[in-house]
Amino acid sequence: MSSKERVLAALKFEKPDRVPIYDSFWEEFVEAWRREKGLPNEADIADYYGLDLVVVVPDETPFPNQQGVLEATRDHQIVRTGWGAMERTVSGASSVRCSRSPWRKGRPLIAWPSNYRSLSGATRPWRR
Repeated sequence: MSSKERVLAALKFEKPDRVPIYDSFWEEFVEAWRREKGLPNEADIADYYGLDLVVVVPDETPFPNQQGVLEATRDHQIVRTGWGAMERTVSGASSVRCSRSPWRKGRPLIAWPSNYRSLSGATRPWRR
């Protein structure tokens, strides 16, 4: 039975040959998994473990052409998302990013890079 047949049978309350398998993995886990197993970067963990379901998510951001890296250092990276949010990630940290608004009682939370531009084109939106 193929993965598609297995999942469709389960959704129809029919008896598949086995229970469909689904799992999701953090990016860091997949990188470590490839290293530990000595696999190439193209190795797909879903194929390796015979997963029947995978989640595919399109880019649903309203401004995909506005996203990009604003500052990258050895210690951190500041990016603008397609949602207009500024995100700072620390090197070696989890792939989960914490977004921050550049405003806090009229002051910036962090010193944004000099090439910062908001979606409206303003260079420092907290300074009116």
